[in-house]
Amino acid sequence: VDIMYQGTGEVTFTNNIIHDNNAYNDFGGVYVSYGKLKITNNTITGNTATNRGGGLSVLLSYVQSVTPHALYNNAFWSNASTEGYDLWINNDNNNDYMARPITIIANNFDQTYITGYWTKLPITIDPSNLNKIDPLFVDIDNGDLHLEPGSPMIDAGYPGTPDIPEFDVEGTPRVMGESVDIGA
Repeated sequence: VDIMYQGTGEVTFTNNIIHDNNAYNDFGGVYVSYGKLKITNNTITGNTATNRGGGLSVLLSYVQSVTPHALYNNAFWSNASTEGYDLWINNDNNNDYMARPITIIANNFDQTYITGYWTKLPITIDPSNLNKIDPLFVDIDNGDLHLEPGSPMIDAGYPGTPDIPEFDVEGTPRVMGESVDIGA
């Protein structure tokens, strides 16, 4: 696992590139357990887990709040595992059949249930999310995850993203066109 958090605090994860990590068992790229989650404008690609959660794995907390857990404008690509290549979300870890709320808006991930994404209880996937569209990275094999001109991730993010980062991972203004880009 490249990044792991276990606790009850708020987790804000913004403008990161998580690339080319391997886990022998579970949770290849990012694992968050029990924290209040907000993941915005990250690129999570090329990560592998043998069993579950290749890209992002979360165990949603019991924290009750007006604001649900949220994922905005993240680019998932080429992650691998048995279940949840891109997203693995346990939204009912105490088995009470009450799903913990999570907002997933304007992300690019494989929307094939079980293999591409996995949730314990069903969720509605907002139509703003892209379904496994090639982000057109400049040179993913050599770690250049810049977007090529004409990438479908450009200006495809959610303009109403709360606390949208002012700058991208390289310090360039985050919004330069019609809207925010998807990814770091």
